[in-house]
Amino acid sequence: MYYFFGPYTGGFSIEQKGKYKEWAVVAGASEGLGAEWGRQLAGQGLNVLLIARREQALQDVADSIRIKYPNVQVDALVLD
Repeated sequence: MYYFFGPYTGGFSIEQKGKYKEWAVVAGASEGLGAEWGRQLAGQGLNVLLIARREQALQDVADSIRIKYPNVQVDALVLD
């Protein structure tokens, strides 16, 4: 099961990890705030499912997260 976090949901605190399990979904993750949300959530130990329309930009973000946080699972999904 995935849960959504973002500026309109009140954000995420690491204390919520136990409640929401280990995955977060980030839409618009190929650039800007979406990419930064993916990095921040991964940095807090959550696995992330990144969703965006632009495949190469999304893969670049996913790869950078995988390199920086090797213990975090990163899935990338190209959707429009």
